[in-house]
Amino acid sequence: MHSPIKRLSYICRTGLGALALCACLSGTTATAANVLPPDSMTASRGHPPDPALFYGKSRLNALTFKVNAVGAAMLVTNATFELEFSRWSAQLPVYFSGLDYFSHRTKFRIMALQPGIRYWFRPESDTGHTGWFAGAHLGMAWYNFALSGGDRIQDHNGRTPALGGGIEAGWRTTLGKTGRWKLELAIGAGAYKARYDHIDNSGAGTVKSYRNKTFFGIDHVGVTFGYSLDLKKKMKGGSAHD
Repeated sequence: MHSPIKRLSYICRTGLGALALCACLSGTTATAANVLPPDSMTASRGHPPDPALFYGKSRLNALTFKVNAVGAAMLVTNATFELEFSRWSAQLPVYFSGLDYFSHRTKFRIMALQPGIRYWFRPESDTGHTGWFAGAHLGMAWYNFALSGGDRIQDHNGRTPALGGGIEAGWRTTLGKTGRWKLELAIGAGAYKARYDHIDNSGAGTVKSYRNKTFFGIDHVGVTFGYSLDLKKKMKGGSAHD
């Protein structure tokens, strides 16, 4: 049997330990409340955090879909997807055509990608970037060209795309009252390493010669129409009225 004094001592030690534990837990909670942002505290209670918290970190502002009218006029299907940040944007243009021009002897078949980045000299607006820009891009293209002559030109064995890159500059403005529709004018130039075959265009398809060259010149001409989505409003739960 324990004496009353020993029991009292045990109870005091246990009580002091519990008080110390409560003090530690209280201090930890207070520290978390001071350190964590309100959105994180809200999320810890079972509520989703404010998307604006993540927007502030990513600075992703707009997504623009574009079509190049120059490519469309040449019957080349094309689309560009551009992500817009504070002063920068990143885009991926895709071009494709598998058509002959009214004859199997005249064709401009191409599959091309031209990812790039841009720097915008004017601060962004609520509907995305406008004004002057400068940028750089990479390029990759598979091709099969013929202009009714005796030869057609195709990337070597149909599996050797031209590779290279270049620089570009241009200007963009808004169309309409909402500011979401855009008109963009751009031009670019670059250098590409190309390995290609000269092939008989009469129908036999005989390879006549093989070439390995580096080309320098214009690699982008754009008269582009686009539409921008305001990602800030979408991430914050708002709606755009167009």
